[in-house]
Amino acid sequence: MIEWVRRHPFWTGIVIVGACLAFHVYQAIELVLDVMAVNRVWEEGGKATQSYPPAIASWSAPSRYEINLATGLRPPSSAENGPDLKSLVDPTNFGERISLYGEEAQIREYLALVPDRGTLEQQLVDRLSEGLASWPVMAPELELRHPLAPEPNYRIVRDSARFWCLLAWDLAHQGQPRSALLAACGPAILGAHMEIRETQVGGTTLIGLIIGAAFRTMAGQALAELAPVVKPSKNLAREVLEWIKVIERREVPFARALRSGKKLIPSVVHYLQREIENGYARQAYGREPRVLVRAFSNQSLIDFYLDPIFGEAIKAIKEPYPLAKKRLQGASEKLAALTRRANSIGWQWIGYLVRPSRLCLEWFLSISTDNPAKGYDRWIGSKAFLRGGAAAVAVHAFHEERKAWPSTISELVTWLGVEALPIDPFTNAPLAYQPGVEPRLFSPGPDLATGTADDLEFLLIPHAGLTNPNGG
Repeated sequence: MIEWVRRHPFWTGIVIVGACLAFHVYQAIELVLDVMAVNRVWEEGGKATQSYPPAIASWSAPSRYEINLATGLRPPSSAENGPDLKSLVDPTNFGERISLYGEEAQIREYLALVPDRGTLEQQLVDRLSEGLASWPVMAPELELRHPLAPEPNYRIVRDSARFWCLLAWDLAHQGQPRSALLAACGPAILGAHMEIRETQVGGTTLIGLIIGAAFRTMAGQALAELAPVVKPSKNLAREVLEWIKVIERREVPFARALRSGKKLIPSVVHYLQREIENGYARQAYGREPRVLVRAFSNQSLIDFYLDPIFGEAIKAIKEPYPLAKKRLQGASEKLAALTRRANSIGWQWIGYLVRPSRLCLEWFLSISTDNPAKGYDRWIGSKAFLRGGAAAVAVHAFHEERKAWPSTISELVTWLGVEALPIDPFTNAPLAYQPGVEPRLFSPGPDLATGTADDLEFLLIPHAGLTNPNGG
């Protein structure tokens, strides 16, 4: 054999190359089959966790769990045939919609379908008071998070938040200012409880924080839109500002979600390996995805891809937003480049033919990695809405007592008897205020420039003869 190799070096090379190609083709086929098998089970998500072996991973909640704060306070089935909730309550996303609330006639039509509404509203106010006073405990960060770990039933939680905004609207028009504004804060309180519960069950996800941010945005808009209706007092304005402080103290840090995102692939490898060792993999996937595990086990390569994205983002958000924005843009560009590389034809495919595991890894990273810059914009924007809504309540309280608008934010702060109003998280400075017959309280939004489409307006001034600025 050795003599033949010496005498036929050309054919020896052909055989070696052919054997290598055959091996890589075999590995590629095995990798594709592993990905298809695992992805099929993961797409079913919750179904797989119902009978998941505790020896591998276990959770203290069903696959799609509800939040205790919202138990018994969901939209009633009797209202399902009424107007769609989204058409009645839909939070804006940087200028896409002016008003949180829909048409007054439709809101009243929906509320008329809610049985025993007064009792339900009192239950909501009592529950929110308890929720502000007694919070669940945030669990320590997990080293690894199973990709099939339970998640909140986001649809039910979202519909509950919208329903609470409608009850806040109803309380405002009944002349119950404190109950109305507390109910308006309800979505933010619910979102914070949801985020904390997620840390207890399966870990923190970026999507979970973004949804929680949507609830804070909803609450901030509800405060801003109901403030001119309820005609708040100075003491109520102070109380609302305290509620906002309590909510913000309980929020899950954005950096925690980024760290969790960076651990996704090591978590996948860890749990797939445990499933293989425990014999569950063949039962669940119909095969043992060993090739997939090997493809995802190169931690130095994973760090090469993710450090410029998540690592840079974690450092960036320690800075005030104007500085963080530039650094986050760099992380966003790195993610975009990775996505283009994995989803476009180019010279990199020569390397993919030799190392198909690299293609699999890059493709998985491109579809599973959330954009930290966009997520952070939404998270910061929600803080701006919530703070701006609370500040709007204070401005309307000043007007209610003085029958004039404050000339400056400083005058408002002095009148309230507080150290300061919450700052604008975008500018890291006080909220912008322009006095006048119809004053403005606003933030320049993510682009940090005033007079553009993403400006956030917090002060609604009802015109003469209009008691409800959102009325039809």
